[in-house]
Amino acid sequence: MLNLSIECSGLYGSVALSDKHQVLGVQDLPRTTSSGQSLASAIQTLIAKHGYRPNLISVTCGPGSFTGLRVGLTVAKMLGWAWQIPIVPVDTLQVIAQQALETIPREQAVIVVPAINAFRKQLFTSAWQASEGQMLQLAPSQVVDAAIWMLSPLVAQPQAAKTCENTWEIWVAGPGLKRYPTAGKDGRWGAAIRQWPEMEPHARWVAQIGWQRYLQGFQVEAHELAANYVRASAAEESSRFDAQKSSPSM
Repeated sequence: MLNLSIECSGLYGSVALSDKHQVLGVQDLPRTTSSGQSLASAIQTLIAKHGYRPNLISVTCGPGSFTGLRVGLTVAKMLGWAWQIPIVPVDTLQVIAQQALETIPREQAVIVVPAINAFRKQLFTSAWQASEGQMLQLAPSQVVDAAIWMLSPLVAQPQAAKTCENTWEIWVAGPGLKRYPTAGKDGRWGAAIRQWPEMEPHARWVAQIGWQRYLQGFQVEAHELAANYVRASAAEESSRFDAQKSSPSM
């Protein structure tokens, strides 16, 4: 069961080809060009190298870069329709959380808070609990103000905060930390905070989560695939504001 995985939600994209849990090959997109220019050729190169056409596509559906997500989802839709194969949408923040859990040694249960820069002094974030090899989502993908988040990564996530105890560590990971790092200890809950700003989402982990979600029945057809932008783009918000201003008052 060959799974083609696509990650274009951030600055640097990647693709991977895997057979169930085994990664067969990875292709990082060049950093000198946009994903729109390089994604199709990277997929072609990866598939040609291994000589097999995929039976499944996994793709990050957001949150993340509006442009990058549109590129990745459009290519996934086109290939899914052309090959008549299912597609599994994968949460970008879960990919970051999974990477942190699998690449960093740990001895205790932790709460993982992935973060992506949403610009406008905001972050895309969620929260995950990791214990005994399992991941439980404590808070959905959402937008939070950067100033609040830097003080307490869980302050805008009540369900996750209920789970937090002083004996737990909070792990924060993802490219959002490059712009908005947190303190060494949570300002409200008192838990120690460890940070990994170098955790960029990668197709290798999109493949792993995509396969798990496929086994759980979360695949969709090409025409059903949709982005989870979490927040409207600046252009869309401006258009709505202009429309409200121009509409006659009741």
